[in-house]
Amino acid sequence: MREERRIARRFTIDSMIELEFGRESVVHASGINLSSSGILCRSDHYLEPETEVSLVLTVPSASGPHTVSCDGIVVRSDRGKGRHLTAIEFISLADKDVGALSAFLESCQPA
Repeated sequence: MREERRIARRFTIDSMIELEFGRESVVHASGINLSSSGILCRSDHYLEPETEVSLVLTVPSASGPHTVSCDGIVVRSDRGKGRHLTAIEFISLADKDVGALSAFLESCQPA
């Protein structure tokens, strides 16, 4: 049996995100689940583990949609048939984004 290594609870999402890596390389992905410490997404592009990325996603908030921008590192990437699953751990998140993300996650059902 595989050991559970997650730090935070995951919540199911259905959201488009942008991943930027390298110089001017942008990948569009769809979010599968989200936690306060990272995100799992699906895309057409394979990203190597340990790749540093910047990502942008939008979460609902009391004052309307809130854009969360942060840096992360690919901790797992599984090749699929044309679609790849990529797990990203957040490594930097602005305080205003931490608050918006926390409020959103409190309103979600666990994955």
